[in-house]
Amino acid sequence: AADWQAAGVDARKAAVLPGVVRGVGALGEDFLRTAPYGEARDALTSIKGLGPFSAAAILLRGLGRMDELPIAGKGFAEPARAVYGSTWDPRATLRRYGAAIGYWSYYLKTGEARGLHRGAN
Repeated sequence: AADWQAAGVDARKAAVLPGVVRGVGALGEDFLRTAPYGEARDALTSIKGLGPFSAAAILLRGLGRMDELPIAGKGFAEPARAVYGSTWDPRATLRRYGAAIGYWSYYLKTGEARGLHRGAN
């Protein structure tokens, strides 16, 4: 934890990070890559300090698992509303993109961060 704090991580996060790293390591890449998505997600979220958004990030960005994500969570809902407006419907987005929902999230967050939804070419 002291090493994390020395690197600039706040004390609360620094206290849980060693356990998160050990927990993810104990699960192993093989399990996280091949287990049914729900099992892998649930195993990750059972680790103290690792919530749904972080679990999705590990599976999506770390392992390239594009099949699911917590679309209604703040990390995706806020950028989606910025791009699509207040009437955005996460269920319709899930139906449209299905198992490619991870690709949608990548392009959404990348485009929203760059302000591409504001009429840019």
